[in-house]
Amino acid sequence: HNGPAKTTTYFLPKQTGTTFEAAFRGRQIHGRSVDLPHGYAGHVVESTTGSFGAFENDTSARVELLSVEQFTSITVWEHDQLPRPDDEAISALAWTK
Repeated sequence: HNGPAKTTTYFLPKQTGTTFEAAFRGRQIHGRSVDLPHGYAGHVVESTTGSFGAFENDTSARVELLSVEQFTSITVWEHDQLPRPDDEAISALAWTK
């Protein structure tokens, strides 16, 4: 299968505190919720002026972004085991301190 996954139907993580367990496309995965550092937030953005692909051919192209969602934590997932505290995705947040 190479199409979109029906995540709202089949991806149903079980949460225990700040950890999660789920199956995705037949594989067991484990997640750990990680708070973003104090004073930081993530944003889900969408373009209000055009495609992000415009930059491929024209580096002077202007794309305006609109924040449509904001978040203060992320979930880091790993196959078959819980992500370690020194996981690359978690460690990447250390530069903000």
